[in-house]
Amino acid sequence: MNNEKDGLTKGLAHDYVKLIEEKIGFKFKIVKVSSFDEILLLAQHGGVAIVNAVTKTPERSEYLLFTEPMVEIRNAILVRKNTVSRITLADLSGKRVSLVKGYAITEYIEKNYPEIICDLVSSDLNAILNVSYRISDAAVIDLATSSYLTEKEGISNIQVAGDSGYPVKLAIGSRKDWPELNSIL
Repeated sequence: MNNEKDGLTKGLAHDYVKLIEEKIGFKFKIVKVSSFDEILLLAQHGGVAIVNAVTKTPERSEYLLFTEPMVEIRNAILVRKNTVSRITLADLSGKRVSLVKGYAITEYIEKNYPEIICDLVSSDLNAILNVSYRISDAAVIDLATSSYLTEKEGISNIQVAGDSGYPVKLAIGSRKDWPELNSIL
């Protein structure tokens, strides 16, 4: 997780990398990007050694090796308050749903729910704001991030209305052409 105020990377996944650095005596250089999709493009072309806090998918497995997941978090379906109390992905057929470009949940929904109209955005906050401002009917992002952002940004007209059934399993991805790095991780 990035802290916009001081530009520092923070969070559980960052702490894992710091522990790995201590154990192996090597410091990874943090590459700043504007979106998650951008880091995946760098990974595809060998521009980064590891991608932290990434979910394994068949497409990503073509260019990354993965550690076992560090944590599993459910992907929540967010809607505006006072619209619906419970909803599933199937209920979103024909509806506009904000999804972050490059996320595994986005790939999953595009593949398995083609009748959902996907509003692709660059960040979790943009997905939440699209729902808040009635641009999208719903958003699907992980529960931890949605809770953090709605509280931090003071967004009070959003509620969790369901579970996507597709959890985020965060792992560390490493270059497929460097299998030794993956075994170290």
